[in-house]
Amino acid sequence: RFCDRCGAPIASESILNDTPEPPAFLAPAGWVHHRDAWTGFRVYHPTGWRVETNAGAVTIAEHPASPLRAFLQILRSPNASAQALATKWAHARGQADPSLRITPLGPMDDRRAHLKASAVLHGVPVEGEVTVEARGATAVLKGYCGPPQHMQAAQPLLQTVLASFAPVPSIRKAPWVDSSEGAFRVIVPSSWSANGGIRRDSGAPRGFFEAWGDPNGLMRVRLFADLQQFFEGMGGGGGGMLGALLGALDGSAMMAAAYGGQSAPYLPAPRYIAESLVPRWQSEHRDMQLLGIRERPDLVPELLVKFQRECAARMMTGLSADITVAEALVAYTVNGVPVIERLAVEVTRMGGGMSGVPASWIAEATSRVRAPQISFDRVEPILMGIVLSHEINQGWEQGNRDRDNARAMAAQQDIWARQRQISQTLSETSDIVAGAYWSSQQIHQEHAQARNAAGNYQSDWSQEWSNAMLGWEDRVDDTGQVYSIPAGAERAWRDNQGNLITGGWLANPDPTWHELKPTR
Repeated sequence: RFCDRCGAPIASESILNDTPEPPAFLAPAGWVHHRDAWTGFRVYHPTGWRVETNAGAVTIAEHPASPLRAFLQILRSPNASAQALATKWAHARGQADPSLRITPLGPMDDRRAHLKASAVLHGVPVEGEVTVEARGATAVLKGYCGPPQHMQAAQPLLQTVLASFAPVPSIRKAPWVDSSEGAFRVIVPSSWSANGGIRRDSGAPRGFFEAWGDPNGLMRVRLFADLQQFFEGMGGGGGGMLGALLGALDGSAMMAAAYGGQSAPYLPAPRYIAESLVPRWQSEHRDMQLLGIRERPDLVPELLVKFQRECAARMMTGLSADITVAEALVAYTVNGVPVIERLAVEVTRMGGGMSGVPASWIAEATSRVRAPQISFDRVEPILMGIVLSHEINQGWEQGNRDRDNARAMAAQQDIWARQRQISQTLSETSDIVAGAYWSSQQIHQEHAQARNAAGNYQSDWSQEWSNAMLGWEDRVDDTGQVYSIPAGAERAWRDNQGNLITGGWLANPDPTWHELKPTR
């Protein structure tokens, strides 16, 4: 772990579970024996069901989004009573899921607590039971749930799954800590090798991590495996002048060139795997076969919460995200050995950005794990245990946010300064243009007033001589009013405010203007 106050990594220590082998369990015919040497448990389940483990919480279901499931968790809390642990669990779950309702089923004591629960899971109302059993330094929470109309038929099956659970010896593990910046840590088997750190090639920090359990790297885990940024096509302007400009010049291509991404239409995670990643890998492994793609909507709510927290921490308002998650299973050979690889992909589509600027989306292969095909099912819990043990140093993360926010503020202040300069320049230019225009109008008016004041004292020939000397000529409107305009204009008009406008024969005057005709 990292120190809560200073952010420094706490000294490494081995983690060892000396649990003895449990007695055999007589499972129904055709059931699968699942053994997790990372967390330290075994369980049996029907064929076709899967076991998912995340932060010590185990779910056994036909698929991750299925409302019909069994679940269990090993709670390490020395000398805590079952009643206290059940109360603490109910409070924590209630905060995460407001739909959860808990009622006791019978009395609770130090060794056992039995609860009835109901909630809404993936939009489906479910009900079930939860039991907490304290066993000295540890306790086991076990439960099941499902739609009420299915529970009577499914209850015996779910209870058999939970009855098959038993602790087993777990492997020896040790924390690996990033030595470059102390940014993150990962728990790995003690016999494995690992390498990783933080790169800042493009300015922003980017983590990398790889661990392997054999000299040839056939059994391998990679984190932060691949990240790509894309900009969607504009589809035709929009968003005012900026949108029209970007639309005319292909905004997605411009943004991609500016920020190092690519221009591409949005693809949710399952399609991104099938249409982008798989063809790329097939060029690396000619014999690669796609065994399946599985969407993981159960992981999306937690990722959305993290996204919102990150936006708040970085003072980014008005942003939204559409997140999809999927996993792929592929098979290929490495040095003649058949291997299976499991890949996890998150695709985040950003929303709420500037009008007229192409929408962006990010596709990240968050993890890649592989092992020889003959042993993949057995070691997969260990591989995924390494992946899920990844933990970011909160102190490092906050420091990184502070630096990013400072850079963003400096950039914003530079933009404001540039905007003020542009505004001032436009204002000065406007003043010059307006001043020249009104000076011209004033000359027109003064010349007309001087001519009218002369009245009958000036003859027509002297007026024409004066105009010729000063570069003016007389024009008359439809009411007989005479105006002086610069000589040489092909056409001239007067608007309803008395302003004079000149132009050529191809001019397209406003219908409200009055054309001025030559006096001769």
